[in-house]
Amino acid sequence: MKVPDVLISGDHKKIFEWNQKESLRRTYTRRPDLIDHQKLTDLQKHLLADVRVEEEQNQK
Repeated sequence: MKVPDVLISGDHKKIFEWNQKESLRRTYTRRPDLIDHQKLTDLQKHLLADVRVEEEQNQK
């Protein structure tokens, strides 16, 4: 497996955001019902919107 460049960049803020986004992506694809019951931060809401757009594009 190739390690994403962001994870070896050393930029802790970007690594944190990447981890958050991937966590939201896994939950959104496996158990979207769980997301509806969570209080999300503004960052998480923004990342989740990105995930939804990306997942819709992947389904096409």
